[in-house]
Amino acid sequence: MTVMAPFYGLAVGGGEWMPDALSPVGWWDPSDLSTLFQDAAGTTPVTQDGDPVGLMLDKSGAGNHASQPTAGDRPTFRESGGLRRIEHGGTGQHFDLPNHVGVSGADNRALYFAGSADAASGSNIGVYFNLGPGNTGERWSLVVNGSNNLRIAIQGGAYNSSVGIASTGVYGVELAGSTLGDNTIYGLLSSEAASGSETIDTRTGTNKIGAFHDGTLTAAMDWYGMVLVPRVLTGDERAKLQAYLAGKAGL
Repeated sequence: MTVMAPFYGLAVGGGEWMPDALSPVGWWDPSDLSTLFQDAAGTTPVTQDGDPVGLMLDKSGAGNHASQPTAGDRPTFRESGGLRRIEHGGTGQHFDLPNHVGVSGADNRALYFAGSADAASGSNIGVYFNLGPGNTGERWSLVVNGSNNLRIAIQGGAYNSSVGIASTGVYGVELAGSTLGDNTIYGLLSSEAASGSETIDTRTGTNKIGAFHDGTLTAAMDWYGMVLVPRVLTGDERAKLQAYLAGKAGL
């Protein structure tokens, strides 16, 4: 494990730094009410704490909007203390995403979010994101295991890290290669390289935020922002993105 310098409160000169500087293919921002709607068709805006979220627009410009057509499976918008977040209750609440979401197979990528989670009730795996290949058995997922640590799950294998996620923080994973061992998991102030020789599959499938590819194993989680970039980040880019997301969570 490599200890990293604290990134919270990072000052970025020349005005506020924004994730669009990274050319992301996914940028979901609960603090921006103009991107949130109560219905999947986008006709009824989210306006207050407790509203369901049926559509969350992707601010990256890639069109990877997160939606939920089933009313009972919609996550909830929460606002308190000047902070806005999305709440998944662990009882079916999740978002559907387009098939590719800008990355597939062994494409390099970086996925970061601010939030926290609990392992899904009655399950050893509470699935977070299935933003890569998603057919049964073919996947690239950032999940939380039964010990509330981050896990990378891919075709044929998984790596359980020592990075805990019970406390609100900025977490992420970067893939630089084509195997399980080419992933690095980033936690609060540390990073941890995954291990494993299993090859990441190249198929595509159904992608989710907050659930496995088929909508099962839904996660109990809260998140304040999420960004997906189709490459690995430089150290400076990583620090700026972490600081941006930390601000969204009030850290």
